Amino acid sequence: MPKGKDRFIPYATVVIKGTKIGSQADSLGYYSIDITAIADTIKTMTLYCAYVGCVTKEITFKNKITQTTELDFELQGRPACELPDIGEGKGNKKKRTRKQK
Repeated sequence: MPKGKDRFIPYATVVIKGTKIGSQADSLGYYSIDITAIADTIKTMTLYCAYVGCVTKEITFKNKITQTTELDFELQGRPACELPDIGEGKGNKKKRTRKQK
């Protein structure tokens, strides 16, 4: 996956875990979340970032943010799913499939 300041992931989803407060990154990978509504009720927050084809990344921090703060995520791509060749042996009347995790 992209690395460095010149790389970004557009439209990634960023959410405060355990809440419905979140945002979607714009076309340049920037996002903004206003935590003032829950700032007095949560002492530690976990922010997670998700994007199709990437491993979800979480950042946990103490809720002492009093100004605009930048939190950058570096996402890693998921490994390609390889399914074994199961063949069609004797007695196999239907094709078996495996669910992807």
